[in-house]
Amino acid sequence: MKNYIPFIFILFFLLTSCIRNTEPEFIPENYPDGSFSVQGFLNVKSQYENQDVVIKGIIIDVYNCPSCPPLAHCKPCAPPHLSLADHAEETSSKSIIIVNLKNNPRSNFKIGEKVTLSLKYSSYNPGGVANQNGYFVYDASANP
Repeated sequence: MKNYIPFIFILFFLLTSCIRNTEPEFIPENYPDGSFSVQGFLNVKSQYENQDVVIKGIIIDVYNCPSCPPLAHCKPCAPPHLSLADHAEETSSKSIIIVNLKNNPRSNFKIGEKVTLSLKYSSYNPGGVANQNGYFVYDASANP
């Protein structure tokens, strides 16, 4: 029995040190500067159809059409777009899609980057990208 005590102690220590808090950080609906969190906006989105809003979040996906080799017949691509969420590990059901990036001079968006963007909300699909949470149209002139 005495031989098991150090083993049990080590096992207990390893198990308790490996347990970490998996609760995501609390994100408010609105930040003090008046901007929305992603989930905060999704809770009230019907009030903002075709209006400009400022949203803070983390980029969880960046889509750009892969290049097509010369003389190849490639399938058409969806337009470039971003997915923005409150937490880096969010799923698409808790994210928003930002479109109209085709002529974006700031093409260096990075996954994991925290951003604050001025966007126009629309429940109408501006083309090529499907999303249940509506669409956010990016305007480069409003986001220097």
